[in-house]
Amino acid sequence: MTILALVSSSIGNLRPVNDSRQRWGSYIAAGLLASLTIRVFFELQDFGPESAIRTFMNALRDPHSIQGEVITDPISGDPQKLMLVRLVNWQRHGVEAQVGYVKQSGNEARATVIFSFPNGTIWTTVWVVERRGKSWLVDANKTATIFWDDLPPYIVPVH
Repeated sequence: MTILALVSSSIGNLRPVNDSRQRWGSYIAAGLLASLTIRVFFELQDFGPESAIRTFMNALRDPHSIQGEVITDPISGDPQKLMLVRLVNWQRHGVEAQVGYVKQSGNEARATVIFSFPNGTIWTTVWVVERRGKSWLVDANKTATIFWDDLPPYIVPVH
């Protein structure tokens, strides 16, 4: 028997439920399953390496808030400070960042971040994110090293 014949015979055997208790029970079960699914996705939206990068990018609106809950170690060196200045400047001028492929290995993950410039230029670089306890945090020191090593000369600061 083919799959099509099996499906069509199964559909032909469906009968409407006449007992209202069974019907309401099905609705309640479906509602509980939907609410559980939505809750799980809602809680997981702020978990993982991708979330750490999004939180970091949102924190760029107030660069002083970056010191603390979004990075592994305080920003101290010039490469990290200059990367922050560059990212804040880009964000103010409409450069959009999107997280691409993430490769996780133990407590460290490397994520491709894709920057889209208003003039159509696309540039990607790798960001390093570490898990500390239950939280994922951007390793600004490793990320800045890769950022400056990867930055091509044709990506000039936006003024």
